[in-house]
Amino acid sequence: MENGNIKEKLEDEREIDLWKLFQVLLRRSPIILFVILCFGAIGFSYAKYYLPLEYTASTYMYIKNGNNAEEKSAINQQDLMASKSLVETYIVILKNDTVVKQVGMELVSKFGASEIAKCFTVKNGMVSVSELKNSITMAADGGTEVLKISAQTKDPNVSAEICDIYAEVAPVFLVRIIGAGSVEVIGDAEVPQSPSAPDVKKITMMAALIGFVLSAGIVLLVYLLDRTIKSEEDIRSFSLAYLGEVPELVEERSGKKKRQKKKNKQSAMQDMLLCADDLSFSFSEAYRSIRTNLMFSLAPQAHKIVAITSPNASDGKSLTAANVAMALAMMEKRVLFIDADLRKPVQHQRLRLKNLTGLSEVLGQMATWQEARHVNAFPNMDVLTAGTCPPNPSELLASSAMQELLKEAESQYDYIIIDTPPVNVVSDVLGMGSCIGGILLVARYRVTTTKEVSVALHALSVTGVPVLGMVLTEVDFKQGGYYKRYYKKDYKSYTESAVKAADDAKKLENSKKRSVS
Repeated sequence: MENGNIKEKLEDEREIDLWKLFQVLLRRSPIILFVILCFGAIGFSYAKYYLPLEYTASTYMYIKNGNNAEEKSAINQQDLMASKSLVETYIVILKNDTVVKQVGMELVSKFGASEIAKCFTVKNGMVSVSELKNSITMAADGGTEVLKISAQTKDPNVSAEICDIYAEVAPVFLVRIIGAGSVEVIGDAEVPQSPSAPDVKKITMMAALIGFVLSAGIVLLVYLLDRTIKSEEDIRSFSLAYLGEVPELVEERSGKKKRQKKKNKQSAMQDMLLCADDLSFSFSEAYRSIRTNLMFSLAPQAHKIVAITSPNASDGKSLTAANVAMALAMMEKRVLFIDADLRKPVQHQRLRLKNLTGLSEVLGQMATWQEARHVNAFPNMDVLTAGTCPPNPSELLASSAMQELLKEAESQYDYIIIDTPPVNVVSDVLGMGSCIGGILLVARYRVTTTKEVSVALHALSVTGVPVLGMVLTEVDFKQGGYYKRYYKKDYKSYTESAVKAADDAKKLENSKKRSVS
């Protein structure tokens, strides 16, 4: 791969796909719904049990542009417009501190300071002007010449009394100050029987909305800041072929699904290979699909030798290498599987082979590769383990002895699969560039970052060997992996029938053996 084809993925160059954002929210909908319910419950409890009840009373005043009773029969449009303009003037006057103080004094005289103190701050027998003013609202009712005065307090009687006091003092102040127009009170304020606040439903909905905005915002922020490999699109952005994805290993026994622990457990290594008896269908079929795609990618190359590496350790490249080799062998192809990770070899443990003599001894000319290999460790597959860990693995893998080994082996095998160390950790694989046909890069779902892939591709570009493609491991199908849709329905019945057919074949073979014996 040329340097021009390796694109550095910058943070600010990533396109935002609205449909993909919607899918992210959809996948996280259970969490978002839980947060919405929690915030809604908090809002409901706060409004229902913490906020005090408040009561609202109202009175109405009709504003007239005149002082004489005779004017009632001579009202015209000009008088109505003048009355409407007077309403705004009256509101300013009635909200003046002098008027509000007068209302406060009347309240204290009516109920007493101790009773009023339940609703307002009372100091030296005077009600707080600012608090009283905040409890009162005035406006033209529906844009007409009718002035509506409302009071909202914790006591329904106090609310009604404020309105009544205003009905008494308003005409006096307005006529004295303005000297024009008149005010007619339309009925007395009624004592409210039910609270007007808090609005429990409104507060609950607002709290739920805050919960949605907060949870959805955090989910989208985490997604937008996430620079790990999550999809086929992320891989294709590097101009790489996407050879397939491997799901998380799931045991399917007795109708129950159980995720296996994958962290370097030797007891579980054998169960993750294609030769395992009860390996899940989706897991094994994923490697068969990767095998097919790899064969197509490797077809134009002169050498049928594939080095499998990854940006970092624990990306799943060793398991991928072993299963790709086995998948090729299952097609009746002669395969040589070489463990070239001379620093931390694991294939002898996974395949349960002895590791007394291996690749390091062959490259050190202490044994021939024909003697060191394990013949038919798996049907149609020979294995050359790593051997003793040498002090100079990079030099050994780049030596002429390694080139000679691969040249001789290539004439005897259809494919050679080589497990190599992570390219971002050590440079061992870079020295093998002249004798291999291609490199398969393995990345781990939601762990390997785009930056790490860029660094790995840049390092591999120096070798001049084509990167055949990338494989994504440990994909969580619940997060929308491709094979989830592929296997969910159509292949479930096929899996069951295939397993049944395999069991019947084994029983038939065993019965034949018993009859012969």
